[in-house]
Amino acid sequence: MSEKKTIRAGAVCLLVSLLAALFFTACVSKAVNAADKIELGQKYLTELNYTEAVASFTEAIKLDPDNIQAYMGRAEAYMALGEYDKALADYRFISGTTEDMPYTRALSYIGQAEVHEKMEQPARAISDYGLAKALLKASDAGKSENVSEEDVSAKLVQVLYVHAALCETLKNYNTALEDYNDLLELGENTAAKRDEVLSQLGETAEDENGLTDTEEPAAESTAEEPAEEPTEESAPGQKAASESESRSAKEETRPEEPASSSEQAAETEEAAASQEEEQPEEQKTQTYTAERMEPWSNEFQSGTTTVIDKVTYQIGGNTIVLNHTENMIWTNNANYGDPGQHTWKITATDTYTLSQPLQGIERKGQWAVIWDVPAGTVVSLSGIKTDVCDGEMTGSRNRNSLGWLEPSHFLSEDEVYELNVGVAHDGGRSDTMTVEKGKLYELVEDTMESFIIPDGGFVFRGV
Repeated sequence: MSEKKTIRAGAVCLLVSLLAALFFTACVSKAVNAADKIELGQKYLTELNYTEAVASFTEAIKLDPDNIQAYMGRAEAYMALGEYDKALADYRFISGTTEDMPYTRALSYIGQAEVHEKMEQPARAISDYGLAKALLKASDAGKSENVSEEDVSAKLVQVLYVHAALCETLKNYNTALEDYNDLLELGENTAAKRDEVLSQLGETAEDENGLTDTEEPAAESTAEEPAEEPTEESAPGQKAASESESRSAKEETRPEEPASSSEQAAETEEAAASQEEEQPEEQKTQTYTAERMEPWSNEFQSGTTTVIDKVTYQIGGNTIVLNHTENMIWTNNANYGDPGQHTWKITATDTYTLSQPLQGIERKGQWAVIWDVPAGTVVSLSGIKTDVCDGEMTGSRNRNSLGWLEPSHFLSEDEVYELNVGVAHDGGRSDTMTVEKGKLYELVEDTMESFIIPDGGFVFRGV
């Protein structure tokens, strides 16, 4: 009896081994076939035969549903065929499944940006290039994918040039200036472009101050006429004014001198600040910053947390950009975890895109703001959030959906936190949010039991 059991057990083991071998062979065969289809698809791409390329990449995806290379190739083919929605779907699949592959993820955002450029959506393209830029600038970009630092740097340079050019097109000169400064640090010869943007910042301020309202210059001209009468007494004044204008003209040419570009940047900022009350808000890029530092401690640790929100917007514009940084520095005591000092940095870049131009802004303290938008405006979010602990990236995630409440009045952070998630509240969660006239839409994130205010503290109001 014992011998029969042994024989039976041996037969079962042999059968299992054969099935495992067959399964392994089938998997290898599928992978090989998928690789063959991808190679064929790449061949069709080089031949500009995009229809056949789509067919080959699609077959590869059927054989290997998680093959990033197949999705990347098919997205490129779809874009060439003008099937932009399908191209975006493939690129977004890649960005959503490559959290541990920052370089590949950056390539997917570059692809999305290129699609939005072809769709004539420059604001969205800027947002996607910005996400790619953030990933490529990370210290570990390309390391897990065996991409050399030179290749990562070359791709970052490419993104910075395109991002800067688009920002200039939309007159977002501050961001373009940051890009050109980054390019300079990477060894690119962009000093002339940087100084050109500095000059544009100054000219934009002058144009907005003097030409927006056609009635005001006429009134000023009338008021100045008596002082311009050709009398001998007025000659010294005219001479002084002429000398002052001459000095101003010389100062405006300083960006052409590399040695004085930093001085010109400071002068431009001072001039903008001095003209703040006179300049119209329409078509003027504006920024505000909220910052706080909080010390904390418990029986095992002690440290500080610094939070900075920098928000860039434009009355009459269609985007609101939030740059959020949270730095935590703490020390573990000798009896807890890994003793010594540690750091944790959270960075997020969120771009809120509006289907209609922004009408106004109302600050509610330092950490909250109400944005006035026309009734019927559709709001969407495109962003990325990364975590770096002790110098190593530990997480990265897309931020493409909105959650909101529709309260009868503006809610403070404490009021929002006290709301029970399990109780019905007016609001919703979706990829887009449509703002109705006379209503408030307060952005929130929900935990298991309560709501919290997300970065920025944004509220939208229909007007």
